[in-house]
Amino acid sequence: MLEADDSGWLAGLVECDLDSYQEFVTQLRVTLDPDLLGYVPEMCAKALGGTVMTRTLISDQQVDIRFFHHGDLVVKGDLGVGAPFVVTGSMTVDGVMGDCAPTRWWRSAAR
Repeated sequence: MLEADDSGWLAGLVECDLDSYQEFVTQLRVTLDPDLLGYVPEMCAKALGGTVMTRTLISDQQVDIRFFHHGDLVVKGDLGVGAPFVVTGSMTVDGVMGDCAPTRWWRSAAR
């Protein structure tokens, strides 16, 4: 459940021109208090609405560029995350999920 936040952090984010949710996620990495990170997938899911899809990635995956998916994500193999990473639905990794970045920066709305 999202709670009211009058700190102005979101207003500051939408002041700049962003062309995609991938850019939004990258901008959050720079400006967002890590304690608020858990709200990002839920906030994006609410903004995008109910049209979601399941994306399935076959074989081991290494994410080295920003990644955003609205819906559920299934990885049929291992998943290494080395860039900003947000999934608004549930996530299933058949293998091992590893943090390959200097600072961990991934979350999923469904836990």
